[in-house]
Amino acid sequence: MLMKHTKALLFPTGPTTSSLTKTDLSTIFFTAFLVILCTQLVGTLHFIFGPAVLESGDFAANALQISNAGRMKELLGNYSRWHFHHPGPAFFYVYALGELVFFKALHLVNSPHQAHVLAGVILQSFFVALSTCLCALTCDSKRASSSLVLSVIIVLGLTTFGSLSSIWPPHVLFGPFLLLVIAAAAASRGQDSGLVALTLASGFCVHGHIAQAALVIPVAAYGAIGWILSTGGNWRPHVRTLTWLLAIAFVFALPILINAAFVRPSNLQEVIAYLHANQDPRPSFHSALRYILGFWLFDPFPEATADNGATLASAWLPALFLCLSNLAVFFTPLGHRASGYRTIFLSALLALIMSIFWATRITGPLYEFNSFYVYALVAINAFLIMEGVAVLLQEYARPIAPAVFLLAGVIIILSYRPHSAFSSGEAYVLPSPIMPSARGKSALISVTTESWPMTTALALELHREGASVHVNKDWEFMFGKKYSLDVLSLSTISNPIFINPRLGANPAKQSPLGLDAFCIPAMEQKRYVGDHSIGEALRDCSLASFSTTEPSGDFVFSLGHGAALQFKANRGDRMTLQLAPFLGANVKEQHVEILLSGKSIHSATLKGSASVEAELNCDLCTLEIRTPDAFSPLSAGIGGDGRELGFALQRFSIRPAN
Repeated sequence: MLMKHTKALLFPTGPTTSSLTKTDLSTIFFTAFLVILCTQLVGTLHFIFGPAVLESGDFAANALQISNAGRMKELLGNYSRWHFHHPGPAFFYVYALGELVFFKALHLVNSPHQAHVLAGVILQSFFVALSTCLCALTCDSKRASSSLVLSVIIVLGLTTFGSLSSIWPPHVLFGPFLLLVIAAAAASRGQDSGLVALTLASGFCVHGHIAQAALVIPVAAYGAIGWILSTGGNWRPHVRTLTWLLAIAFVFALPILINAAFVRPSNLQEVIAYLHANQDPRPSFHSALRYILGFWLFDPFPEATADNGATLASAWLPALFLCLSNLAVFFTPLGHRASGYRTIFLSALLALIMSIFWATRITGPLYEFNSFYVYALVAINAFLIMEGVAVLLQEYARPIAPAVFLLAGVIIILSYRPHSAFSSGEAYVLPSPIMPSARGKSALISVTTESWPMTTALALELHREGASVHVNKDWEFMFGKKYSLDVLSLSTISNPIFINPRLGANPAKQSPLGLDAFCIPAMEQKRYVGDHSIGEALRDCSLASFSTTEPSGDFVFSLGHGAALQFKANRGDRMTLQLAPFLGANVKEQHVEILLSGKSIHSATLKGSASVEAELNCDLCTLEIRTPDAFSPLSAGIGGDGRELGFALQRFSIRPAN
């Protein structure tokens, strides 16, 4: 008896067939698609179809992965600040297809990034349109599709930042998560199309963020269990559906499986290592609940709200909305269609519960973008309330109900506040190639904490211009293994060009990014002369370094297995490098090997400061400092710095030959 009541509660019974025809559903899909697409293009049209742009920061780092996807070589999702990648590259392959079609083939846009944004808008519009179609099917109501579209427009118009036109990874889960919840409800009622859509949405959600698995598994299980119960054990009529399901699941699983099987360390191993090592504090249940409910308030700074000790009472409005949706589903005269609305409500409720659980597991501040997908639940909540009101109007004010609904729809659409493309404020203008001579050459770019937005932009543009681009090893987590370089492998790079960000240079976004923001000795006419501290020489661009700490003082440390310096000089001049090993705790000495233009000129184990001299036989010289014994202060228990430090590079001088 208990099992029977539980089944009736979780999987409400009702008519499983729909009065809507295929033509009706096609009309609903394309109408919803066009409406959502137009609302998103209103604020982004001038950006997408405007002058060419060059993305920076996260967008540039992601674009390198999109470039890999365009060659069918990307296995990972976007990078995480916790030094692993999110599970899969599904979104990157969509953006790569957009670049191929809109930029390379049709020339509709002037740069790859604009094609990525356009592809992102189309993808998100597709998710919303498919959700709308399944919603109409589940509720057996054309009006339900209109209500869902209007609810999505209301929510997107009220968000403080981010929208369906944003391809920043934290923002892109709105569409697939909306589809996940609606498709789970459709599948639970035995709809084969719902099960296929549920698989598609699950794949995009899991690929999009490592934590989505914790939400996807319960919600997808709800839909799958309901679907299995509805079949009554007769699987034969559903072979085609199951074939599609397995094919879609295989496509999404393939890059994850390839990485896990053939890459060491695999992304899965890095995720597990993070989970074992991470001991950061997590929010309390009270804070997590207030954080999630804050999305109904469109709170742009939930971390500030949490820090100020906001009470649950301050979230009375979200609680009211949730209660109203409950009343709309269970106490309004929905008739034979009530079961469809109730499955959507139960699917959304399960997603909400798992979201609160996820919020208790977040480490670090409770930023809005951590759970931007929750706005999909807000939209479903608004949809249920809107449908409840519409039913009451239909029941008690039938003559004016259509006019009221139409007027409300017009007001909602006209009052929609469009967002500009989120990345428009993070892009440079690109009137022409930055370094036309880069094709076929190797560029070693030093990335620093201060300069990383513009250095990622430069790395991306040089890559697009045909250069082989590498960054220092400590930025591998962002750029990936393909674009990082250990100094020990420097000998494999032929005639590298060292590029350093010029200290203090920070070109304004939406303006051109030029080489004047960087130090490139290989392209300068002046040669290194005199005796200078390394920090001074790096700051005035007489030198360029690779794999060193930032030149904020008189000296820099080599990082990891070593560092390298590049400079121009006259053949026959003599150079002197002064350096000292990083020592501490039980480390009393370090070994160093120095190579000039690939040839060893010094090898010693040092306990203190030393000077290395050599005659220069090069015009553009590369000096390698290899430090196999480098260690981090953290590992030695003498500080909190986790970087491996080798030698302090103190002074560098060049004097003319006698």
